Amino acid sequence: MEVVIHDISSKGLGVARKGGKVLFIEGALVGERVKALPIREGSSIIEAQLDSILDVSSDRIEPFCPHFQQCGGCQLQHLSYEGQLKMKRKKVQDALERIGGIKEVVVNEVFPSPPFHYRNKLQLPVRKGKLGFYGAKSHNFVPIDRCYLHLESSQSILESISDMGIPDEVDTFVMKTASSNNSVLIILCTFAPPSKNLKNFAKKILEKEKKVAGVYHTQRTKNANFVFGKQFDLLAGAESIEDELLGLKFSIFKDAFYQVNSYQVPHLYRYVIENLNLKNDERVLDAFCGVGTMTLLAAKQCLEAVGIECVPSSIESAKKNRELNKIENATFFLAKAEDKITELEKFDKVILNPPRKGCDQAFLEALIEQRGKKIVYVSCDPATFARDCKILKKAYALKSVQPFDLFPQTVHVESVGCLELI
Repeated sequence: MEVVIHDISSKGLGVARKGGKVLFIEGALVGERVKALPIREGSSIIEAQLDSILDVSSDRIEPFCPHFQQCGGCQLQHLSYEGQLKMKRKKVQDALERIGGIKEVVVNEVFPSPPFHYRNKLQLPVRKGKLGFYGAKSHNFVPIDRCYLHLESSQSILESISDMGIPDEVDTFVMKTASSNNSVLIILCTFAPPSKNLKNFAKKILEKEKKVAGVYHTQRTKNANFVFGKQFDLLAGAESIEDELLGLKFSIFKDAFYQVNSYQVPHLYRYVIENLNLKNDERVLDAFCGVGTMTLLAAKQCLEAVGIECVPSSIESAKKNRELNKIENATFFLAKAEDKITELEKFDKVILNPPRKGCDQAFLEALIEQRGKKIVYVSCDPATFARDCKILKKAYALKSVQPFDLFPQTVHVESVGCLELI
């Protein structure tokens, strides 16, 4: 089939139309005229394989990683970085128009990131002592020597640990790095309790690599989608590493959420706090607060900041971070945002940073009833962001949208929307 690509899907596939059906073609870019071979056909869609490119996009480049298209980590290495930023801005704009019915707001140019070596967290499956990734849409193991998205400062540690010979019992290897000082926390995931050999391996890592502060073990559940088990055992070293961000210190624990793009995080959080335009007599709610990063940053500029989080380890980290920074006007609750909001007093301003599924409608309705002056919404999914903004339109006007590229070489984009009470 010969078609012209007019869009990129949420999974990074080229999108075309033919005979009333939508085609999804891996590896094709917007503006390209291609030949494609149908693989699977449904009533309205066709999945096709790229056969040849007749007209090549000016944004097409040679992928820099030898594992691209084998490994499932990246989707856009064949698209220039300028092309990626254009695609991501359009993705946010389209979602707001099609899902949210919002056409009047201007979506700013995407705030760029270094395109490589930005991730402070790496999660790698292990097979027979070798590190790797899973193939796209499969569990096929792809061994790798290095990941070009991970912080370059940790590459030597990765190579050193790999050379030591990772015990066969390890199923997944996780590395977290504090970018301000390059200290590292490692989690070894297995399907059984830690053996004596694994404990000795953890001690050897600490002896050999001085930047590794601590090594944990967690026991996975068979056939579960979660890499981490319910319990963690500290095999050697310290229980956390410490990072610095916008003048505050934050402890990074084994399973608590911490933004992965070390370069973008300060820009993103500074933008959020500046757009809240806080006064020293205002109360701020940080729903989905994670380890309390934005709660504590807001607390420095307002009367009181309240964080809500449903993940126990994250709220524990948030409280420790509050003590670490000697901040007294921040309060944290372990609860679901939609359950807790009805028990709390009215807030002047609100930070929303929900998971990919977005906010619960009952929670948004409760916010509308509170009628706080401003909401700053941090979203990792344009579709759920647009859906939630459509609900909030009853009382709030979306004044601006600033996308941030937290995940170069992938289809994901972060957005910050500023909503004001009508």
